[in-house]
Amino acid sequence: MKIFEKDPPNSIWDWIQHKYWDIIPYDYRPSRIYYRLKCFLWHRYTTIKPRTLKYHTWCDRCVLIPHMMFEILSQYVEREADNIEWYGEYGHKIKVNDEEVFVRDEMQFLYDWWHKTYLGEYPNKNNEIWKNLDDVMPEYYFDANNMWNPQFSTEENATLYHNGMNQLHELESNTEKQLEEMMIRLVKITPCLWS
Repeated sequence: MKIFEKDPPNSIWDWIQHKYWDIIPYDYRPSRIYYRLKCFLWHRYTTIKPRTLKYHTWCDRCVLIPHMMFEILSQYVEREADNIEWYGEYGHKIKVNDEEVFVRDEMQFLYDWWHKTYLGEYPNKNNEIWKNLDDVMPEYYFDANNMWNPQFSTEENATLYHNGMNQLHELESNTEKQLEEMMIRLVKITPCLWS
């Protein structure tokens, strides 16, 4: 009966190590236990906390999903993307709007859009419109049917208010369409988010 199929051990330490590897499963070796403990306590790779949500309290899932998706992209671009050769003869490419682009360029475009446009320009425009509406806001009162009705001080204020609300609605719907398009583009590059 052969104890070792290939090479016999050179020392007793080799023999002990060889027996240890035969008896102890891979997941229960000290290095693996330490790695799992470290991941559980400090580096939770399977737990994503979006940095872009202001408060870590309840939010609707329709708000949470884009923040989670772009948080994963942001972490990848900031920590891992530079470890891979993206360009060159065999660079990773993807079709975007009938044009072939490098995946790394698409990642950077989505990253910049999320941080500069969606989290920067959109809230600023929204706040600017609301600031302009502060002076023309109506006073609300209950009518005979217990319905809230606005009362404007002048007809000009009513027109300015309605125009501002239309601007807000248009800004929001355009931004939602853009967000949906960018999320679809992000899903298309997810197979490339590896290192």
